Amino acid sequence: MIPSAEAAKQIENRPISEILRPLPNFEPLLSKPHLEQPRNLNLNKHWHPLTLFQLFFDWKTMSIIVKETNSFAFHNNSASNPWISISIKELYHFFGCLLLLSLYKKSPRAYY
Repeated sequence: MIPSAEAAKQIENRPISEILRPLPNFEPLLSKPHLEQPRNLNLNKHWHPLTLFQLFFDWKTMSIIVKETNSFAFHNNSASNPWISISIKELYHFFGCLLLLSLYKKSPRAYY
């Protein structure tokens, strides 16, 4: 979000220490895992990788990403280079390719 001209004038001559809040001190949580407590995942069941991925990127989240990606691309591409809308399925495929490429130790360009 771009600040208004009035808001920009209000902070223009102020020192940065007055504008930004100080960061709180980070203290890691040090606790032992409770082995007898229930887990979020049943480890006795075989989980499909897509099902595990969808725990973090569900259909609603992916639809928001697709909508915003298409909106951004429509506004920023020219008529000579039109944007072809992507679908949720295509975005899942793209994320899957990124995950697979992350398994390689070398740059993917070296394979071409």
